[in-house]
Amino acid sequence: MFALLLFLVVPATATADECADAPDYLAQNRITEAENAARACLQDSPDNAAAMVVLARALLAQDEFTEALSWAEKAQAKYPQDLDIATLRMQILARSGDLDAAWAVAVQLPAAAKTQHDPALVAANIAFWREDYAEAAARYDSFVAQWPGEVDAERNRAIAYDKTGRSVTAQTEYERLCRAPYEDDLACALYTQKKKENAKYTLALRPGYWLATRSYNNTNKEDNFDGYSGYAMIDARVFGTFHLGTSLEYRTRDYGDGDVSDTYWELFGNYTWPVGFKLSAAAGMTLDDTDFSPEWTAQIEPGWVFDFGLELYFKFWRLEFEKSGVNVLSPAAAFYYGPLMLYARYYYAIDEDPDTDPSNSFLAKAGWTFFNHVTLTGGYGAGDRTDYLEVTDANVDNYWLALGGIGIHFNWQHSVFLDYIYRDETSSNDRIDVDFIQHQFLLTYQVRF
Repeated sequence: MFALLLFLVVPATATADECADAPDYLAQNRITEAENAARACLQDSPDNAAAMVVLARALLAQDEFTEALSWAEKAQAKYPQDLDIATLRMQILARSGDLDAAWAVAVQLPAAAKTQHDPALVAANIAFWREDYAEAAARYDSFVAQWPGEVDAERNRAIAYDKTGRSVTAQTEYERLCRAPYEDDLACALYTQKKKENAKYTLALRPGYWLATRSYNNTNKEDNFDGYSGYAMIDARVFGTFHLGTSLEYRTRDYGDGDVSDTYWELFGNYTWPVGFKLSAAAGMTLDDTDFSPEWTAQIEPGWVFDFGLELYFKFWRLEFEKSGVNVLSPAAAFYYGPLMLYARYYYAIDEDPDTDPSNSFLAKAGWTFFNHVTLTGGYGAGDRTDYLEVTDANVDNYWLALGGIGIHFNWQHSVFLDYIYRDETSSNDRIDVDFIQHQFLLTYQVRF
């Protein structure tokens, strides 16, 4: 329509060449040249609506939203029923972040707009971006029925289905778009995530090996120890976001005077409310005579999960050892952004023994996921005495640890993790300094079903 408009409203002057060139430059994505040609055309032909539209589109491509909207509105004032100009206005408003104003334009479009590709698609997209998912799903249904095969529209429709409770249909759509001929990466990622969310159970099995050396700095004496561990955990999604699980861990240590071992059992659960509030709780006990594990523990941890990837938690943890109990206050934060994961936790431990001062420690980790199936992690921690995660000597003055790991996610269902932890504990008195170095190797297999 605008090509015809050019010939109707442009006089036969030198500027006519600019008016003819402007849409060609725009079609070739030569944005600056399109802008300059449109401005030159408008200098001599200020009422040329086609040039206004070209200029508005060129400015939109450069994120110059205010001026782009001004030219689009001038063009629409001349041709108020033109759907192409109305669509351009919606695009400018949406790109500028004013989704409500863009939607106000969309709802004023005539019914015929739903039968034209660009107006129908832009209106559906705006409803989607406004998170009006019911409206978006209906508009995408109409659009896909007329123009099937457009991946972005069909993927957004599946997301809208998911957001409005049609989870099974959404999963089917994600799977279809993940396969040929579409092979859409984002749809594949959403399908994988949906399969994880819909899994009823998560089972983890983790054997481990522990190797340690205790050296006495004032002497040449050195003791070597080792031990093994076995850990099994199952987590069940009871309904919605409510999970219950249990775990069992057996650990054996050789401290030079023969093997000692503990078997520790725990029951845990968590629930996440739609607003983002999450509550976790756990309780556990050592099933045999305790050698190094607590006799029993209990913890409760409220938290908040934000939509932009941030999670904040605060744990109260009670551990009962043979000699005294310990209360631990532990805030934590996690942040997820694409393939990046950041995690930090602080422990403030108050021992009921009046002769023992409170202790402080922290742990920080980072991870990065490559190609959606390989995750590398690393971290560092330090503190005075101990963080009660791996009790070895209550008289420890300070410690530090470093950790690293690799996880391989074969698919949504099966994953394997290999982790290594290096821990260095130091204690001293008037007579001797002791350095206790641990190496721990853990291999975890996880399956969802």
